[in-house]
Amino acid sequence: MCAWRNHYCWPGTCGTSGITKKCQCIGGFVKLYVEDYSSVYAGERKCQLNTTPDILTCDMGAIGPSDGKNQTRSTSVTTTCKFLADMYGNYRPMTMVFNIAAEFTVDVTEFNAIRPSFIKEEKFGITDTYVKVKLQNLTGEAIEIHPFVYV
Repeated sequence: MCAWRNHYCWPGTCGTSGITKKCQCIGGFVKLYVEDYSSVYAGERKCQLNTTPDILTCDMGAIGPSDGKNQTRSTSVTTTCKFLADMYGNYRPMTMVFNIAAEFTVDVTEFNAIRPSFIKEEKFGITDTYVKVKLQNLTGEAIEIHPFVYV
């Protein structure tokens, strides 16, 4: 239910019934529902942010066994990710280094009109990143290196 204890339908409203089955999330959020009845959260409906951050810049380096480093290069004057060129090296990378700058904004002005008294504030931010790396040999065969997730 839409209760102070669990905040299941926030930011959103549960209508006049007060139960999460009627949960309506505000713009920029989507309703999630847990169907796994073995979970303690079974039947829970909650509002999940549906906005991604803007990635401003990114850089990647591959460090080989003898500490040789090969770094991505931009094909433009800007360092946004879409302008990074492929990186080539005649060695097997041992370590990958990522440097990413991102910007994230959530407009909370819509919250003020519907905020229940038991919710004092909201905090939003980037909690983790996901980087996908593809290794391609000289013949063009590509393999995806297991994803890198940073929390």
